[in-house]
Amino acid sequence: MKIRDSVAFVTGADRGIGLVFAQELLAAGARKVYAAARNQERIPVDGVTRIHLDETDLNTVASAKTLQTESSKCYVSKSKMLPVLGALIVLLFAAQPLPVLAQSAGKVLIIMSSARQLVLNDGKVYNTGYYLPELADPLRKLLDAGYTPVFANPKGDAPNFDPVSNDKFYFGNSDQARASAVALVESMQGLKHPMTLAQVLEEGTDGYVGIFIPGGHAPMQDLMQDKTLGQILLAFHSNGRPTALICHGPMALLSTVSDPVAFRAALAKRDYVTAATIAKDWPYAGYRLTVFSSAEEHMLEGSSGQLGGQVQFYPPDGLAQAGAHVDHVGLWQPNVIEDREVITGQQPGSSELFGDALVAKLRDARH
Repeated sequence: MKIRDSVAFVTGADRGIGLVFAQELLAAGARKVYAAARNQERIPVDGVTRIHLDETDLNTVASAKTLQTESSKCYVSKSKMLPVLGALIVLLFAAQPLPVLAQSAGKVLIIMSSARQLVLNDGKVYNTGYYLPELADPLRKLLDAGYTPVFANPKGDAPNFDPVSNDKFYFGNSDQARASAVALVESMQGLKHPMTLAQVLEEGTDGYVGIFIPGGHAPMQDLMQDKTLGQILLAFHSNGRPTALICHGPMALLSTVSDPVAFRAALAKRDYVTAATIAKDWPYAGYRLTVFSSAEEHMLEGSSGQLGGQVQFYPPDGLAQAGAHVDHVGLWQPNVIEDREVITGQQPGSSELFGDALVAKLRDARH
């Protein structure tokens, strides 16, 4: 096969064999190399045309228009090893147009926690992570609507889901739906290799149409006191871009107080007067929000409960002391509240409605 002066398309070009193919095609004289990946900004090759492509979702097969005028007949190489290694090479020649598929509706920044444990009272810890339905359900809806997820967390490490959340109970008692959720999050290469919050801040947030923070107890440990996240959230707040948080995720909004580390420490001491003083002029003061309720937290506490101990403070107290109006419904009932650019969901039972509200808010923001 002639490579010199050809046009090549490489998927999985941000790492592994796909990255090697992109580099070697350039070295062999390819006239143009389209390098595709779910997170195209992380493709570390100069001289290529970066393309966003999620091969599991046809709606995100991006930039086909740029191929129309350059390609016609295509040769697809599918060796037995390539699917295993995650790379598919398509060499394109001549001039018959390819079908044009929908481009991404925009990038949504998904902020994950790097915390693996939540510190409880009396020195106990709870092994935590994100809650599977709170990421998987909204993520699926975002992908179906054509949005491109970009994952980030404080350390740039792969987050894990709380094993308790890997239960069909959270998916309408359907084990098939549970397994599908696991498969979805495991297919997200960006989730395995997220950006750091510092990288997001350095590169700027203007390219994102919205931000989404799932729950699980982990955000109470790190995100709510992460000053870098606070700056990122303020950038979205400043121009009213959709900001969606579910379960314990809304606690991340507290990263925007003047001193989030001191604020969290005050909450842990139950020093609510000091907490309120630190939170003076909180950007989200006066917003109607929901969050995992104290009653729901109580059901998980105790030596025989899921947590095996007692939390240092309760999410509604933290948000209320900062100036939010916190609303709840009954235990485990769906509850989604929208106020200005912010969407909050109470707990995993709200995941489906929360995802619908996020997609609707993103679409409204485009008009």
